[in-house]
Formats: sequence, C-alpha cells, structure tokens
Amino acid sequence: MDKNIEKQLQQWVLLDNQYKLVQEKAKELREKKSTLLDSLTSTGELSTNTVITITDGRLKLVNTHTTSPLTFTYVETCLSEIIKNEEQVKKIVDYLKKRRETKTVTELKRYYNTNNEK
Repeated sequence: MDKNIEKQLQQWVLLDNQYKLVQEKAKELREKKSTLLDSLTSTGELSTNTVITITDGRLKLVNTHTTSPLTFTYVETCLSEIIKNEEQVKKIVDYLKKRRETKTVTELKRYYNTNNEK
C-alpha cells in the first residue's frame, strides 16, 4: 500500500478513536446532567418557569414537547382508522415507501475485531 495512503488511514483511525472518546464523554455528561435535573426537580425547589440568574445568562425550567418519528407502522395504523379497505391502505403505504428519497453517502466504516477473530 502507498505510504501516503497508509499515513492518511492511520490519521483517520486516530481521529476515529478521539471521536469515540468524545462521544463517550458527552454521554457521561448528559447522564450526569439528567441525574442532577432529577434531583433538583424532585425536591420541589424548582418548578416550571422558575428563572435563575447565573453569571453568563439565566436558567429556566421549561417543559418541552417532542413528537415521535413518523413511521410506516404509524401511518398504516392511522390510515386503517379512516380507510376501511385494507388493500387500499397497503397500496398507499407501499407507494410512500417506493417514493422515499434516498441518498448515498460514501464513508469509511470501521469494524472492530471481536475476541474470537484475530
């Protein structure tokens, strides 16, 4: 293999390792923040719309509503409620599946060896 390509691959693996560590650290921080939030809200000291001034701004406890993703199962269930013809519902869902936009992305995928592989 060309030395330049080999060096670039080594650099890619190094960056991938660093990225993995950052993701693990971010997950750990999210979990700690969540635990602290649970602790703060369970005491009743903080309630919705409480505003707390901090050095670089303010904190406000708010309720955020999120919507679950629109899945084909969900669409099919909802369509079945308003369209009694199951064949028609199936045609619509199949049509939606076929019409979805797809995008091809080229990436270098990393596979880790398991203990059984050498």
